[in-house]
Order: sequence, then structure tokens, then C-alpha cells
Amino acid sequence: MSDDGVGAAVVESLDGVGDRCRHTGTNGFLALEAMDGTDRAVLVDAVDMAEPPGSVLTLPFDGEAFAEGVEVTMHDISVAEALSVGVDAYDLPSAVWLVGVVPETTAAGTELSDSVRAAVPEAAGRVRGLLT
Repeated sequence: MSDDGVGAAVVESLDGVGDRCRHTGTNGFLALEAMDGTDRAVLVDAVDMAEPPGSVLTLPFDGEAFAEGVEVTMHDISVAEALSVGVDAYDLPSAVWLVGVVPETTAAGTELSDSVRAAVPEAAGRVRGLLT
């Protein structure tokens, strides 16, 4: 759905990170699989916040929620719910962040808006910084 595809665009741009970056689509439990056995994890998604389109935010997960009360839904379960349910089944990281990009549009479409496309390098840089 247009700018909701920003996570996939950021993962594609992280060519130097290797197998540590995965696009898990919209399934919360696939995200848990990707996090299993890691010490840090960064999720990238469009976030609806009162900021201009294309703004990039980095929000830590405190064990129950992301900072500023941002709710990240993987279309089947929220990330907070997946992390709390998966804690017994997976070796989950102690540090989880969300790199969120404020969308311009989430209308039907396959292309990112100009403002979100321009934010991809900044979002990728934040992911690199958190993983290194």
C-alpha cells in the first residue's frame, strides 16, 4: 500500500548488512523468527505520527511498548503482542527498536511517495547505526 512499503525499501537498500537484514512482510511471527538468537533487532515500518511526511523516528521498545505509545501492527498481531507471546518460544533480543517513517499516503499503489522515498537513506543509516 504505497508508503507502507517503506520497510521493504529500507531492507533492499541495506546491501552491506548481509543476512542480518530480512523483510518479513506483514506476519509478526515471521519477524520473531528473524529476531531469534540475535542480541539486537530493528523493525522498519511506516508510522502514523503528527510529523511531516518523510520524517524518520527511532523509538526503543521498553519490553511492553514502543516509546511515545506508537503501536506497530504486523497486520496479524501487534509487535508488542508478538514479543510478549514469543518470549517463551524464541530467544529474543534484549534490545529492539523501531525506525519509523511517517507516510504521505497509504492508498493503494506500489510506489513510495517522493517524501518517503527521499527518507529511505536516512532510515537505512539509522538501522546501520543501531546494528553496529
